[in-house]
Amino acid sequence: MALISRNLTLRILVAVIFGPLLLYTCYLGGVALLILVELLLLLSLWEFFNLTKIRVYLPQKLLLILVALFIPYSIQQLGGEYLMEAIVAAVMIATLPHTFVSEVGDIGRSMAMGLLATLYLTVGFASMILIDDRGIIVGSPAGNWLIFLFATLWIADTAAYFFGWKFGKTKLSPAISPNKTIIGFIGGFVGALLSALIFNFVFLSEAGFLILIGPAFAIALFGQLGDLVESIFKREMGVKDSSNIIPGHGGILDRFDSLVFAAPALYLYLKWFFQ
Repeated sequence: MALISRNLTLRILVAVIFGPLLLYTCYLGGVALLILVELLLLLSLWEFFNLTKIRVYLPQKLLLILVALFIPYSIQQLGGEYLMEAIVAAVMIATLPHTFVSEVGDIGRSMAMGLLATLYLTVGFASMILIDDRGIIVGSPAGNWLIFLFATLWIADTAAYFFGWKFGKTKLSPAISPNKTIIGFIGGFVGALLSALIFNFVFLSEAGFLILIGPAFAIALFGQLGDLVESIFKREMGVKDSSNIIPGHGGILDRFDSLVFAAPALYLYLKWFFQ
């Protein structure tokens, strides 16, 4: 019991310190946001390579990370120049070095997983830059939409946990995440609705409650699915956390797995409906 209490205290302390800093960086946008995105991308990719134990040579890891880091930089600083070249480079770096191995083994899996990680994590985090670059959306600064993104993820996750703990019986995906329930999944949307209501009064009051429901639901849906995707990798490797880099919270992937899918969903929603 004392161990649980200490762990909970540590989790709360880290959240209180770094949560506001994270939101303030999103509000600032620009170079500050780019630095945050690059840091998260660097750490998450390194975690993924270590977590999955795929056969990726150190030079490959470094080159894939450099290509990944270039993409958000290109979007913000170069107007999206050389993105196709970056994608081609990622494909070649993830695959071609393995054509000279002496044993095949799990090489195919390693190539596929290395490329998958580079692309899906880069798309996830780079979407924050894309949202920030949209400027004023529905009369509100783009930074406010990033705050909305994180706040909705946190509120939806809390609501999902509460509803699942209080009322959940039927498992959502027992093979991947035994603790998640269908009621908890639905509870995430209740949390998203609450977030839309809150942001109707602060940060995004220009948008209005009805307008905010759609993006809030998109965040809740893809955020919860993103959490399940990362759980697949951890379940296959038989580990609880992707790393212990964040005291009391596990790894970068553990804390931002929902964001990796929710951020692109929010960006596309804003692009399609708020052009």
